[in-house]
Amino acid sequence: MKNAPWHSRFALTLALLLPVYFAVAALGTKFGLWGWQVGLGSLIITAGPLLLGIVAIVGLVSLIMCVRKAPRTGWWLSLVALALPLGVFAMLANVGSTAGANPIHDVATNTANPPEFSAMTMAARAEIDANPVSDYATPLGQIEWWSDKAGEELKAKSHAQLVSELYPDL
Repeated sequence: MKNAPWHSRFALTLALLLPVYFAVAALGTKFGLWGWQVGLGSLIITAGPLLLGIVAIVGLVSLIMCVRKAPRTGWWLSLVALALPLGVFAMLANVGSTAGANPIHDVATNTANPPEFSAMTMAARAEIDANPVSDYATPLGQIEWWSDKAGEELKAKSHAQLVSELYPDL
């Protein structure tokens, strides 16, 4: 690694700092340094892919520089720096396609008697105008949020029915 060019070491350092960035974004929310909208929305969803792209470009440029000029040292550092953000992009694409295939993401293992929020949690949710909590037995078409988003087939089904269909192994 000592013989590797500075740009290879720089690219690898950036790639290794990416998990630190995402950890800080998540932990900052957990410890109240910023709200979840900043942590998830701004730092992870908006800035995260931008940073991944920048690191991938730096890794690619470094890799090209390494293989074009002799002695060809440090190319593997640049390759790792390129592979890390590309691997994260691949994982995100997989998660995105899976999430898009299922219309609901509120899943309980016991749909007949799903867990309930405590009174304190419900009061806190009301204070911040959080998304409404819906009954699992109510057809989606009768829930205001779903009324204009769901197709006719989904409107007739309840959360419990969809969970049973989409997650049969639960």
